[in-house]
Amino acid sequence: MPSISGGWSSRLKSFIADEKVMRASAIDATTFNIAGLAGPALAGLIAGWLGAHWAVAVLVGLLVAALPMAWILPKRENKVDRNGASFSHGVLAGLKVTVTNKPLFRITLLSVISYMGIGMLWVVYPALGQNLLGNSGYDGVLASVVSVGALIATAAYAKWPTKYAPDAIAFATTLVLAVAMIILSFAGSFAMALIAMLIVGLADGPQLAAVFAVRNREAPEYSRSQVFTTGASLKITAAAMGVALAGLSSLQVTLFMACLVQLVAAATFMIINKH
Repeated sequence: MPSISGGWSSRLKSFIADEKVMRASAIDATTFNIAGLAGPALAGLIAGWLGAHWAVAVLVGLLVAALPMAWILPKRENKVDRNGASFSHGVLAGLKVTVTNKPLFRITLLSVISYMGIGMLWVVYPALGQNLLGNSGYDGVLASVVSVGALIATAAYAKWPTKYAPDAIAFATTLVLAVAMIILSFAGSFAMALIAMLIVGLADGPQLAAVFAVRNREAPEYSRSQVFTTGASLKITAAAMGVALAGLSSLQVTLFMACLVQLVAAATFMIINKH
């Protein structure tokens, strides 16, 4: 998953002018939101009508259908000698670039820590449905609202680019995520939970677009794919850690922890920014 999503996104800068990278990054993030909304729904429909094996078959077919698109991407000039370079060497090279470049390092830490809180929410969805409506099956509705919010926000971000730097957007949206999770922790009705989830989506979408924009701006051409895939891998690992932590706590404690994680992400960003 990281190599696919990160690899595709890392090629964006190869054929987009510098002044259009922010808007292109927002459009790129929008495709993730569309896929996140349509993918589970399509899989569920196919599995319900034809069986789970056909849902898997469609998944394989979509992956195969994407292959020709990779071949028609513009070729990039290889500026670095790669003789004898191994996979591990490439990963370490990307990690080195991320750590030594201050804007890359702080945006990576921000997104990774923040995504741990998002992972906690994945566990919360069924519990919220059970607590507020007596049915854990409503978790899909909450997840869909997040995707809809993210889609709306990133589409608006792409249509009307802001004058603020993507670094600032990433920081601000992380604080909004913290507020949304506090609202969710005190939600006494399903309607209030839906509003909180919508706010989560409205913040999460632009945050992803801003992270993409910083990576495209800061990562050198020769290691951009490694930077993107390393960042995606770290985010997935952080989300898994969030899921594990949430599984050990009550609903209320988990939501407070998710909020605290967002505040830690924002604080880390500020600390690195001052040094």
